Amino acid sequence: MREELKKIRETRKTFIATFKRFGKKKRYKPKLLNGEWVDYDETILLIDVKKSMGTHVADHLWINHTKEFDELGEIEEGEKISFQARVKPYVKGYFAAREGIDDLTVDYTLRYPTKFRKIKEKITKL
Repeated sequence: MREELKKIRETRKTFIATFKRFGKKKRYKPKLLNGEWVDYDETILLIDVKKSMGTHVADHLWINHTKEFDELGEIEEGEKISFQARVKPYVKGYFAAREGIDDLTVDYTLRYPTKFRKIKEKITKL
């Protein structure tokens, strides 16, 4: 479980993370996108997620790919970004009543991401 996120659940904060890649997740119902029915949502994998003060909150997180994220322009793997999001709980795991399997647990993620910005890192020579 993401303990640092649990401490600030249901609050909106600024986070810093490293962009890893885009992905897709399956939808329960197809949606109409650009005149075409699609059965997935686009997602973004972020790694090394920290609060703005530098406190590490997660090794990785998947967030929804939004139009506001596209306003960043071209982005490459390894680029750092800052954004605001709300910490929300969600249920993860597998449940199968017939087989008697119940591996459901509560974990925390970031929802409703906004105000994306690229972070220019200063390189210092030693």
